[in-house]
Amino acid sequence: MRELHGAFTIFTLSLALVACNPPTTPTENVAPTTAVTLRVSFPGETGIRPLGTPTTAQTASVKVYDGNRLETTLRFESYSPTRTVNLKAGITYRFETSVMDMTGQEIAWGTRDHNVNGYAETVDLKFKSILGDAKLTSTPLVNGTVDVSLDVLGLPYNMPGSSGQPTAPMVPLGDFEATYTVVGGTVESSSNLGLRLRPAGIGNVTVTVQVSGLNKDHTSTILERTLTFAVTQPDPSTITGQVQNWMADKNLIASVQGNSNSNVTAVGVVGATGALDISLPDGSLATAADFNSLFTGVTWEVAPAAAQAITMFGFGLRADNKYIGDLELATRATGGQYVPGDMNAAAMVYVDRDVVGKGQSRSTTSYPTPVEQVFNFDFSLKKGWNLFMMDVKAVQQMPAFPGGPYPGQNYTLITQGNIHAVPYVPGSALPQGMNWYAKFENITDLAVEQVVDNTTPIEGNTVVHTVKVSNNGPSELSTYGMGTSVVLDLPKGLNWSYDGNCSFTSDYSGVTNGTLRCSVPTPMKGQSSTMSFRTTAEGLYSAPGNPITLTAKLDTQSYYDLEKANDLGNVIITRQKSSGSGTPTVDLRAPQVSFQMVGQLQAGLPVTLSGNVTDDGKVAKVEVYEGVHLLGTAVVNGTSWSYTWTPTTTGSFKLQAVAYDGAGNTGTTTTTAIVK
Repeated sequence: MRELHGAFTIFTLSLALVACNPPTTPTENVAPTTAVTLRVSFPGETGIRPLGTPTTAQTASVKVYDGNRLETTLRFESYSPTRTVNLKAGITYRFETSVMDMTGQEIAWGTRDHNVNGYAETVDLKFKSILGDAKLTSTPLVNGTVDVSLDVLGLPYNMPGSSGQPTAPMVPLGDFEATYTVVGGTVESSSNLGLRLRPAGIGNVTVTVQVSGLNKDHTSTILERTLTFAVTQPDPSTITGQVQNWMADKNLIASVQGNSNSNVTAVGVVGATGALDISLPDGSLATAADFNSLFTGVTWEVAPAAAQAITMFGFGLRADNKYIGDLELATRATGGQYVPGDMNAAAMVYVDRDVVGKGQSRSTTSYPTPVEQVFNFDFSLKKGWNLFMMDVKAVQQMPAFPGGPYPGQNYTLITQGNIHAVPYVPGSALPQGMNWYAKFENITDLAVEQVVDNTTPIEGNTVVHTVKVSNNGPSELSTYGMGTSVVLDLPKGLNWSYDGNCSFTSDYSGVTNGTLRCSVPTPMKGQSSTMSFRTTAEGLYSAPGNPITLTAKLDTQSYYDLEKANDLGNVIITRQKSSGSGTPTVDLRAPQVSFQMVGQLQAGLPVTLSGNVTDDGKVAKVEVYEGVHLLGTAVVNGTSWSYTWTPTTTGSFKLQAVAYDGAGNTGTTTTTAIVK
């Protein structure tokens, strides 16, 4: 019995040892998980919204896939747009989102792949609205254009318990793409909101749109819609025509600005050929005004109402944001001055009601003898736009004031003028054979040249510089009798002296000696004026034989320059070392340089310009210019040179090659390139 008890004790102890030390088995490698917050952008929810959401969105169902295996399905509400789920780090999940309205109808759908990085993060779910319908609507013709609006709608729905017509939400702009085709007009701008087009004329215009987006079966679909509307009359606010005396050969383009009661607004453009396109305002610029402020000194027999909403419109011209004159409406070009004989002129006037007036003004000139001028007013203005017509009988001239701005010309005295009004519908034909003319001011071609009496002075010698400014026309400048500024950058290597017509500004950077601004008398059209200053060659900054370039540049800020290529006048001075006795030997022979023939070129494609260059010494370099702009330095190989140029725009270009020898002598050749 004692033996059995000992055996039982040993057996019990063995079981206890086994329980404390169970046998070991392999364990699985479980990837860590991280909390990922998913967000659906319901209407009104703040924060990041990658895409818009239909306004009828109420709930969403999101399925989370690991590959093809569905991990979980989450439900979202408009009042609770986020859910947090634990996902494995390092796995790329696919989130499939289905958005429903309050009836449970699916109205948007989309998928997004996202790799979980192991950190807590927020993922915005992507989806697009399902297309239901598209509609096109057009506005009336305004300022020559028609706006066509595009409305893209989602799936319609009925409120539960409602017996009315189904309604459909607007599809967010980022959920579709619109492509337009127009027959009978040209598109000026377009977007997913619609387009603005300019009808070709009276007749039908057809607009077709193809809207691509998401279908009910989650595939892509295209909705095609067409709108046809009729243009039955010209745009009542648009005036087109031709400016008779436009400088079509100068490729001049100008904006037209309307001037009304001190208000200035852009109203149109004059194209390079003189084609005029003006859109008159609707009268919103009209202000309460007294007719007596427009016509002073009138004795009224029938006085117009003291306060009317009126505006008298004049048209100014600007190019490169510079005033270049006015547009005149007349039977012939007058340049703003009356001429002997009969003439008609007109101004545009807008009134917000019918206005009548009758009266007379008288004035008397005192030079050289008293001459009475009489203007008779008899007008009946209709609500809207009118033409104030002035019929002038000019029968007497007087000579120009002595020393005046236009020697040899005559001023004309007006002895009688009749002013009446003609109702005018913008866009209709001008009355009495009138045309548009430009009264140009502050627009011409000024050219500058610079010559020196010695291009190779010995150190310490004085050089006389003469700057010549020529007015090549076609008009005078308002600065006539005053001056035109010429700016000279004074390089190192020259000392200078100047008279009272110049002012000097130091260059504290030390790159140049400074800037000299000189006033040259502004010449009349077809004439020139000059000024001179002196420099002295010095040896501090320039070694003998090194060329020094002095540039004279026109300051064109106060006028519009028709030809900018001749606004620079360069001279090159090469200082010679004095030998102390006798006359030094100086190389005065310029290198010979030529262009090989340049044919028609194509914009955007590189072309190799080349030619020959020779000198009795060594050619130092060849520079290539387009107009006055330095393109670069050519490669010189023996007696030939070459340079690769890529023209970026079309047109006619003046190309120039300038060759330098070791003594600073220069040779120049030019050619013309036509770029298509």
